[in-house]
Amino acid sequence: MTNLSSWKIVTANKEQISKEEFSRFSRLNARYSLASGFEAMTCEGISQQTTESYFVALRVTLAFTALEAFEKASKSGSSTLIRNVELTKALRSSRNTKLMDELGRSIEIKKHPREHEAFQSFMKAENDNLRPVIYAIRNLMAHGVLTANRLGLDTSSARRILLNEIATHTLREIDEKFSRHVKKLFPIT
Repeated sequence: MTNLSSWKIVTANKEQISKEEFSRFSRLNARYSLASGFEAMTCEGISQQTTESYFVALRVTLAFTALEAFEKASKSGSSTLIRNVELTKALRSSRNTKLMDELGRSIEIKKHPREHEAFQSFMKAENDNLRPVIYAIRNLMAHGVLTANRLGLDTSSARRILLNEIATHTLREIDEKFSRHVKKLFPIT
């Protein structure tokens, strides 16, 4: 199991924080551990490419649940910035137009206007926050409408690698941001 790098500091100082706060931190650590420890998946009767497609989409979904747990634990709301120049460039490239169009359509403007606007802003290069993209992938996977074919994952190993890198980067960002948060809580440790 892979814990957050600052988890030992939290457990060593848990008497300095409320039970509720420790509970939020524990939930974050559990979500982070699940997402970072999720390394493979097998599915009987499904091709390797399709299985890998669902695996990377599920890994991004798990990373998003860790991101949400971080935002609750740190009380930052849904404003966490997840940035990466290379991933942003790859997502906006012409070879990923189908993927991004599908992700954009997955966010219903009437139900989720803020998320829809954030995604559109990302696509117009008005910001580089990957969070709306991660949200859209999670949305498709969690609501059961994602198919490997729909996102072109089954035919593109490069696209599967891209989604896996998004999950890995998101988890790395969560760990770094949580470590900064912990250092503020326990500055002497």
